Amino acid sequence: MTFQVFFDANVLVPATLNDIILNLASAELFKPLWSEQIFGEVERTLKNKIGMSHDSIQRRLAQMNTSFPEAKVENYQELTTGITCTDPKDSHVLAAAITGGAGALVTFNLKDFPGDLFELHGLDLEHPDDFLAGQFDLDNSICAARMALLLKRWGRPSLTLAELISSIQESLPLFSMELEKNRAAVEFHLALSTSP
Repeated sequence: MTFQVFFDANVLVPATLNDIILNLASAELFKPLWSEQIFGEVERTLKNKIGMSHDSIQRRLAQMNTSFPEAKVENYQELTTGITCTDPKDSHVLAAAITGGAGALVTFNLKDFPGDLFELHGLDLEHPDDFLAGQFDLDNSICAARMALLLKRWGRPSLTLAELISSIQESLPLFSMELEKNRAAVEFHLALSTSP
């Protein structure tokens, strides 16, 4: 069974990060999980903080649901009353992760969840940078190929690997280092995909 990972809303909002995660998930390196409540948070943030149009938001969420029809976790609300988080507003995140059978919960807000999450619920709590860097440790060949595919898809306007690394270096330093270490492999796959 593919390792299941629940993603907090703050990880799914940034467009580049979202694309990287879903691109790697489509190679079946892991199965992504989220909930309707997570989508609600993503929608509000994209509208109120990013200024994205309603139609663009709906297209993005619909595409995620279409690409990963089994990702949505349901029937977790009852569990939220028995869950304790540093920030009570995050109880639904943990409840959905547990209900969905996730092996990891990926979030930027590590401090909002219990430190003994693995002991309590068998869940690894991971920052997205650690999680993505770990994917290269698991299968750097697939990761390199998928990142080349993503760069090709982002082809207009063109984005080089160096530009991608530079753009995510501050928020994802470990993943950036993995991309740099695997630069030759990514560029090899990129050349293969663009050759006649």
